[in-house]
Amino acid sequence: MRNLGFLWAAAILWSPHVLAQDELPIRSGSVQVTRATVLRSQPGNASPTIGQLSEGATLRWLEGQQMGAFLRVVGGKGPQGWVHADDIRVLSQPPAGAPPVEAVTSPCANSLAACPANGCAPAGSAHALFNQVKRQQPQGASAVALGFADLASLQSQADNLVGQAGDLSAQQRALLVSLTVAGGKVAEGSLVRLTGFIAQGLAPHPNTGESVNCRRTGPENNDFHISVAENASETEFDGIVVEMVPQNRPKQWTIEKLLSARKQKRRVLIFGKLFYDNAHLVNADPAHSLSGQPKRFSLWEVHPITRFFVCTKPNNACSANNLPDWTPLEKY
Repeated sequence: MRNLGFLWAAAILWSPHVLAQDELPIRSGSVQVTRATVLRSQPGNASPTIGQLSEGATLRWLEGQQMGAFLRVVGGKGPQGWVHADDIRVLSQPPAGAPPVEAVTSPCANSLAACPANGCAPAGSAHALFNQVKRQQPQGASAVALGFADLASLQSQADNLVGQAGDLSAQQRALLVSLTVAGGKVAEGSLVRLTGFIAQGLAPHPNTGESVNCRRTGPENNDFHISVAENASETEFDGIVVEMVPQNRPKQWTIEKLLSARKQKRRVLIFGKLFYDNAHLVNADPAHSLSGQPKRFSLWEVHPITRFFVCTKPNNACSANNLPDWTPLEKY
């Protein structure tokens, strides 16, 4: 268990106006630990301990969630968990009112082709860097195979290094290297491959008016958001997000084909760049879902997707190590 003593000293600021999906704020208050205690994975004294909390540590109180005597909190570097009310004092309440939703905002470029790498974010800002990294192509000629256990481990490693739901500087993003997975080492930006199923729940869809794409509207100008899980019966809570960006996306990559693959429970094989979506929080607990946060157990994404394949063989009998087994989405 790691010590979470040096944590954020204040709640995230929130304003009542609505924002695009990649900029939705986390509605949170703040609490302070009044005596050394533990962080638990679920609200209950019998729940597993996932971290130590030092006296004086300041934590974010997520959406004011409270179950019995336990409050849902997160520190500056995560992980999320639950702390007993007897061991903290409330410094501030989460903002009242409805959770933020996506805004309808004017584009900041006349076309997608004219959209700069930093999107609508001010040049040199942390969010400009976030947008730039989103659009970069992967590095490496050989894709590292990832499993879903690797993605859980990568989230733990990112929690230790940079945390969740906060802007990252170039120096902080540079820490996301030499990360350990079953197949060796990866970094943000590595070329990776992942096989799984399009998850149940929210269907594949175009995002709306994101800063990275200069708030252009229409499917042709936006990323396709896809949730992928290890098994066909699993939901978004059990999966991660992968995204097809609009820049140079093949016309044959359509939402209709993705929906068909999900309906038929076809296994998919995805190649692309490993990307850490630091703008959000992990949202993996269906009993205590976070408003405005994509449902997923890890903030690591395959984004952008560079190749996408569907297994059309009976019983999904395609080998991830044998590309000829698979049908490119263009031909599906």
